[in-house]
Amino acid sequence: MALNYPGPVEVRLFYSKLGLQHEARYNCNSPTTLFAGMDAADIDLYDKIGVAGDAVTVVTAWVTLLKVLYSAADVTFDYFEVWEYDGDTHLATFIAAETLTVAGTHANTGSVAGQLIFTFRTQEGNSMRLSLMEAAVGTTSVLGYAGLPANEQAIVDFVLSDSNWILARDTSYPAAFIRALYGSNEALFKRRFR
Repeated sequence: MALNYPGPVEVRLFYSKLGLQHEARYNCNSPTTLFAGMDAADIDLYDKIGVAGDAVTVVTAWVTLLKVLYSAADVTFDYFEVWEYDGDTHLATFIAAETLTVAGTHANTGSVAGQLIFTFRTQEGNSMRLSLMEAAVGTTSVLGYAGLPANEQAIVDFVLSDSNWILARDTSYPAAFIRALYGSNEALFKRRFR
């Protein structure tokens, strides 16, 4: 089995709920010559068909999809960072940061210590997971696409679309949805309650 590394570029999205900050990491690719301290709006990220969009625009659009799954009462998307990795290593260099201050919009308070995992098959035949911590979801089951609520189908639709900029660790794009898994995250439970 091949060892897959993060990157070549990574967006780190930070969001908070009830005093805890979560970090979501997304691999991506960029045509921009990157250097530490540059403006995030000057960084382009490639989508699935090779069209470049600036990082602020594409990450903000992604947050717009996510915010409807998070509580309006206690979740904020705070900021994101862009990091560049040295080839075939776990060594990353900080490039840029951008403040977001976007609140969740879901009426429910969300699942404290809960985790929603979307799984995909990649173009290279591997698997990719997107994990959402403490989203406002109300089930503890495994669902296929047809069973997902419309807001969650919108996440899947984007990830499989030509506009998607998120790469799997094998550096290919997601090609098919497998399932969504709902449950609790034990490490997060311990962090929050112990």
